[in-house]
Amino acid sequence: MKKRIMMVAGSFVMTAACVSMSAFGEAEAVADAAAAAASDVAVEAAEDAANEAAEQAIDEAAGGSVEAAVQTVDEAAESVQEAVATVEGIGEELGVADEAAGDIAGELAQDVAGEAAGEVAEAPADQAEGYSPDAMAAWLAMSQPGEHHSNLEGFVGQWDVTVQYWMAPGMPPQVNQGTSEIQWILDGRFIQENFQSLMQMDDQPQTFRGFGLTGYDNAKQQYIGIWADTMSTTVIESTGQIDESTGGLVLISELEDPMTGEPTSMRTVFTAVGDDELLMEAFKPLGDQDFKCLEITYTRKP
Repeated sequence: MKKRIMMVAGSFVMTAACVSMSAFGEAEAVADAAAAAASDVAVEAAEDAANEAAEQAIDEAAGGSVEAAVQTVDEAAESVQEAVATVEGIGEELGVADEAAGDIAGELAQDVAGEAAGEVAEAPADQAEGYSPDAMAAWLAMSQPGEHHSNLEGFVGQWDVTVQYWMAPGMPPQVNQGTSEIQWILDGRFIQENFQSLMQMDDQPQTFRGFGLTGYDNAKQQYIGIWADTMSTTVIESTGQIDESTGGLVLISELEDPMTGEPTSMRTVFTAVGDDELLMEAFKPLGDQDFKCLEITYTRKP
């Protein structure tokens, strides 16, 4: 709210500067009919008008920060006084009468300071509408983990893993061993997995490492996940739901096939097999059917 009021103050100062420029034209028009030089009366009239407008702005700033409103209008008054000084200087050079210069300065002070006061009064109301107690309460409720997050509790732990990977249907799988550590982070909002295994690449064993986050988005009402590993330079995003018939977590990912470079999708299913075993299966579309390309068995460490 204070930031919004200070933005209004900045806008006010710019407005006062623009008005001071237009004062030149008005002063020149009056100069044709004026007979005497502007005096301290003009300055005094402008200061009185600015102070009156400042008091009115503070009274109208309902619900806002009075301290910020005072600061805003004080800055406005300084700009108006600078405008008055400019008008006075023009009056001395062109022979503007006391009364004419005073009228111009007074109108400038009233118009510009009054407009700023109105904006200051409206700013707190606009800001308050977006940050009402009900809106804040709804936001806080939406940010808390709930029963959907608790469905991920069975994934948490230290695991030994057996990985089977099929390059194509009918081919024997490659089988590798590894480990996985899954833990809660961010006060129960996400589970984080750190995965590691050995795999054969060009007949040479290589270490495979992967990192993933899985949680539930209360706003979108769906499970979400991200995954990154040492086999690519991308991050795979997934969304899904619990399959009510099996109790398994089903996530769908859209990605590019690393072998073909073409867009494809992957369906990943996580199923609990008792308290100490998890099964992860990944399927790719192949014609009219799904082809199981990956299976990982998680066995809880003693």
